[in-house]
Amino acid sequence: MMKYSQLFFSISSAFILFTTTLFSQQPAWTDYAKRNSMYPPSEYLVGFVSGENTQDDDPGKLMEKYESMARDKVVQSIQVSIESNNSMDISNKNGKSEEAFLSKSVSFSKANINGLRTGRYYDRKKKLVYAIAYVNIKQLISYYRNLLSDNLDKLNQKLREGKSFVQMNDKENALRSFYEGMPLLSEIDEAQMLLIALNKKEYVDLYSKRVREARLELNKEINQLQQSKELSLGETAYFVAYGLYVQLKDFEGALVMDLFTYENTGLESAFSRRWNDELADALLKAGLNNVRSLSEAFPNAAETGGNYWTEGTALRIHARVMKNGELLAVSEGSIPLSRLKQEGIVYLPPQLEKVRELDNIRLKAMNPYGAFKIGKASEQALMVQVVKGETGQEKPLSNVPLLFVNKQNEKVLCSGRSDAAGLAKGYLPAISFDGPLLEIEAIVDVANFADLDTNTIFFATFQNNMLPAQFELKAEHQTFYIDSEELLLGKPMDIKTIEPVIKQYLGDKGYHFTDQPAGADFVVHIKASTTAGTYYSGIYFTYIDANLSITDNSSGDEVFKTHIDQAKGGGANYTKAGKKAYTLAATKLKESLEEGW
Repeated sequence: MMKYSQLFFSISSAFILFTTTLFSQQPAWTDYAKRNSMYPPSEYLVGFVSGENTQDDDPGKLMEKYESMARDKVVQSIQVSIESNNSMDISNKNGKSEEAFLSKSVSFSKANINGLRTGRYYDRKKKLVYAIAYVNIKQLISYYRNLLSDNLDKLNQKLREGKSFVQMNDKENALRSFYEGMPLLSEIDEAQMLLIALNKKEYVDLYSKRVREARLELNKEINQLQQSKELSLGETAYFVAYGLYVQLKDFEGALVMDLFTYENTGLESAFSRRWNDELADALLKAGLNNVRSLSEAFPNAAETGGNYWTEGTALRIHARVMKNGELLAVSEGSIPLSRLKQEGIVYLPPQLEKVRELDNIRLKAMNPYGAFKIGKASEQALMVQVVKGETGQEKPLSNVPLLFVNKQNEKVLCSGRSDAAGLAKGYLPAISFDGPLLEIEAIVDVANFADLDTNTIFFATFQNNMLPAQFELKAEHQTFYIDSEELLLGKPMDIKTIEPVIKQYLGDKGYHFTDQPAGADFVVHIKASTTAGTYYSGIYFTYIDANLSITDNSSGDEVFKTHIDQAKGGGANYTKAGKKAYTLAATKLKESLEEGW
C-alpha cells in the first residue's frame, strides 16, 4: 500500500476565497455570541484569532498574519478530529486498520480547504486585530464525496492507459500514466480522511474496497517496471526523482526544495536534511535542472516536499510537488531501516525522542494540601518530586520544566524546573479567586521539555497521558487591621470619617478585617488632624492634613503610602468646616488607594 503526504484539497472552479477588511465598522463575528449564531458549530468549521498590536506593526501585514492563523485553526480542528477518530476502522485487512494507515501518512499541515472563506478587521483606536476563517460543513462533505468518486474513476482510467502502454512495450509512457495516477490517489486519501473527520465514514466505506484494490494495483505496476528491491539512499532518491520527472517534463519553473517531515507531525530530522540533498541531486540527474533551496526566492516556483514513515522494516518516503496550492506530481520510494542504521542516519525527529521520555516520568505532589491568600503571592512553594524509572527503582530527574495549572479554567498560574534532587517549586502569584477550594495540577511543560512549537498541528494533537501532580488549596481572604486616629480640632472624632470609606473600598475588593493586629496580613495606618482657619463672609474654614500607609505584617515593609496636605472645608462653624474637610480628604485618599493598590 502507498501512504501519502501533505494534505492538498483541490481548488475547483467552485472555490471561493472571500476576504473583508473593515476599518470603520466592527463586524458582528468579532463577538463570541454573535459569531456562534452566525456560524453555528453544527454547520461550520470555524477558526478565530484576535490580538493586540503591541509592536505597532503595519495593520495590513498583521491582518494577513492573523488571517493565516485563522485558516490554520480550521486545519487544526480537522487534524484533531482525525486523531480523535483514530480508533475507528475503515476496513480491516490482516488485522491492520486502513484508517490508522491514512492518519499516519496524510498530513493536513498545508491544507487548502475547498470553499474556505475568511474575514479580517483592525480596530485602529484600540489597536486590536481580528481574523476569522470558516467553511460550510455540508458543502465541504458534498465536494469531497464527489472528488472521491471522480478521482477513483480517473485513477482506474490511468491504470488501463498504463497497462495498454505496457502491452506495447512502451515503458516510459506506461510509467508516466501510472505516476499521473498517484496525485489522484493522494487526493482520494485526503478526501477519505476529511470525510472521516466530519463523521461521514459511511461515504468512505462505499469506495474503500475499490480504492484499496487500485492502490495495490498501481503500486505493483510501478514496482514491476522499476524492478527495484533494496536500494541505497541515493538510488531511492533517483527512483523518486524520476517519478516526479515523468510528470513534470513540461514544467518550466523552478523547483524549490522543502524539508521532508516525519509522518504527519511536521517535524524534521537528520534524515530530512540528508534526504533533501540526495533528492535535489537526483532531480538534476533525472532532467529537472532548475532545482533551488527553500531560502531562495523564485517567481513561478513549485515547492518540492513531503513526508516519511516506517512501514515494516523500511522507511517509506512520499514526495509531492505543489504550486499555488495545486498538486502537480507525486512519487514514492522506500529504503531499508537497516541501511539507515548502517549509515548512522537518524530518522526520528529529536522532539519525538524527548516526547517518548515522558512515558518513564512520574510526578508526585510533596505538599498536596494547604491554603493560599487570595490576591497575595505565595511565600510557600508548591513542591513536586520528578522521578523516572519503574516503581521501587525511581531516580530523581533534574531539569524538567513544569507548569502549575488551575484545574477549573486550565490557566497557567506559575512554572518551575526540577533541581538535582528532582524537586520542582512553583510559587503562586497574586490571583483573584471566587470559591472555597483551588485545585491545581502540575504537568510537564511539553513544549519546553521537547522544544516543540506550540503553533504546530503535532502540538495541538499531542496527548500527554502522564498523571499530573495534584494540589488542593483552601482559599483564604487577606485580612486588614485598621489603626485610625482622626482628630477634629485636637479632639478624637465621635464618628470617624476616613476609616469607614477606606474599609468599604477594601471590603469591596474582597479583603476581610480583624480586630487583632498580630493576625492581620496588612495594617492600615490612618492619621489625620484639622486646624482652624479663617472666617470670611459668614463662612468658617478648617484645614486638614491626613496620612495613610499600609504595612505588610509578614515583612514589616511599608507597601503603600499617601497623604493629603491642607485640604480645606467650609461651614457654619469650625466643627462643620472640619467635617467637610474630612469628607474631602477621605475621597482623595480613596482615589489614591485606587490608583496605587
